[in-house]
Amino acid sequence: MIYVSKGVVQENSTTNNLVICRFGEKFYLTGNDAELWLCGRFNPSKSNGNSAFTGLIEMGLIEASSESGEIALYHLLMNCIICHAKPKLFSASLNKQELILWTWITQAGGKLTIGELVALNEKKVSPSKTLLGTNNWASLVHSIYTCDNIQDLILEAQMERSPAMQSTVIAVMGLLRKKRIFLI
Repeated sequence: MIYVSKGVVQENSTTNNLVICRFGEKFYLTGNDAELWLCGRFNPSKSNGNSAFTGLIEMGLIEASSESGEIALYHLLMNCIICHAKPKLFSASLNKQELILWTWITQAGGKLTIGELVALNEKKVSPSKTLLGTNNWASLVHSIYTCDNIQDLILEAQMERSPAMQSTVIAVMGLLRKKRIFLI
């Protein structure tokens, strides 16, 4: 099984004694639980599905899939909220696709789903002052959704087959590896 970790490591954590916060709830992880969570923190990881793995799924601290490839990552990301990190210093530079997604993630005025990011990429919508910020959230939503895809999960299903899905997922995973985003 492939998985990614969800939540934010709290400052008083160590690699052997993790405190993870997710939606205001704190989880205390040690041993195998901590090791499994750390393995999926910045990269998708694989697990054999042992009891520690199952426990982390039940706590909502990892998202897992039995699929493989970008489609598996897309499905994992569908069940995560993509949040931008605020480190003091970013060491890794971003490629063009990552930079565009980073701009959407940090300046959109709301949280965008992986399906919405794929749609923006597919339509080649560039971040602009008229679409960024909370005052322009409605304009951004109208550029993504139509009457044909506004109902629950229709856009996500459409974007699963989009030619832009693979490149978008790769760029989002690049942002995760470069510690620019985290998942909850």
